[in-house]
Amino acid sequence: MPLFKRKGREPSVISRADCARDARQWEIAADLYRVALDRNPNNSPIWVQYGHALKESGHLGAAEGAYRTAIAYNPVAAEPYLQLGHVLKMCGRRDEAQTAYLQALALQPSMPEPLHGLNSLSWPEQQTAQLTAMLAHDLPDPKLGCPQPGRRAVEDAASSDIAGVHRVLAPERRQAEAPADTEIPKPARTEGAHAC
Repeated sequence: MPLFKRKGREPSVISRADCARDARQWEIAADLYRVALDRNPNNSPIWVQYGHALKESGHLGAAEGAYRTAIAYNPVAAEPYLQLGHVLKMCGRRDEAQTAYLQALALQPSMPEPLHGLNSLSWPEQQTAQLTAMLAHDLPDPKLGCPQPGRRAVEDAASSDIAGVHRVLAPERRQAEAPADTEIPKPARTEGAHAC
C-alpha cells in the first residue's frame, strides 16, 4: 500500500516534503519545500520548514535567508526569530543570535526555547532572571497591540541592538561603566544574509 494514498489523490508537495523531513532526508525536503514556496511564496510556516531543511543540509546562509523571509511575511510570529537565532549561533554571530532570541521571547514570553538559546550563549543568570521578570506580566498578544511596558522595552531594545537590551536590563550598571560624556557604541550592523 502506498505511503501517500489519500482517497485516490496524489499527496501534496508539502505532505511529501514533510515526509522527507520526518525521514531526515533534508535535501529532498528542501527541494520539495522550495517547490511549494514557488507556488505560494507568502507561506511563512513553510519558509520556516524550508529553513530547517536547509540548516540540516548544512546550507546555513540559505537557511538564514529562509528564516528572514518567514519573518518578513509574518513579523509577529516567534518561531522564525527563534530559528534565526539558532542558525546565527551556529554561524558564530552571537550578538545577532541574542537579538533574534530576544525578539522571539518578546513576541511569545511563554516560549522557553529563546531563554534556552540565550543561556546557551552564556547569558548571566541574573540577566535571564531580570528578563523573565520583565515579561512575566499578563501580556496581550502582539497581534492585538498595546504591549505592556516590559515587552515594549525588550522589543525596542532587541530591534535596535544588543547593547540596548543591556541598557534595559541593567541601566544603572551601564551608566556606571561609561563616563557621563561617553556615548555607548552600538555594534556594527550587517545587512543581508550571510554565509558562515
